[in-house]
Amino acid sequence: MIADAAGQRTSVTVGGWDVAAKSELKFEATDSAISGELNGDSSGASILQEAFGTRKESLVHSAPSTSQETQAEAEAYFKMNARRFVVGRGVADTTGKLRVGAFVGLKELGPLFNGKYYLAEVKHIFDLAKGMRTEFVAERPGIGKP
Repeated sequence: MIADAAGQRTSVTVGGWDVAAKSELKFEATDSAISGELNGDSSGASILQEAFGTRKESLVHSAPSTSQETQAEAEAYFKMNARRFVVGRGVADTTGKLRVGAFVGLKELGPLFNGKYYLAEVKHIFDLAKGMRTEFVAERPGIGKP
């Protein structure tokens, strides 16, 4: 497991234009977008804020046309980066329950890394040397207390 604040942001802002209402669209996603996934852990964004201050990002490559699209894009990008705060690789017995998008509980990693993880990559592999196995990459947005 590794915890890396390099890709973390304290907020992500997305802007657009509502053609029908002829008005600007803007939404800023913050730590609240991932609060349900933290389970009492400290998020990478909050640790970044405490250590180095505000680090905001604005997305300019999209063109949302409704407030719902604007919010969804900002929150999706914030969650994607936030979940990459803690990343680990592992090997497990093969089961259909291990799939991209599922959550798994990992334990016996110590108080900083024990907990619920999002599966970002899953490979079910068979070879003659090691047989059937599943290799995975797991991510989560927070780190436990020491």
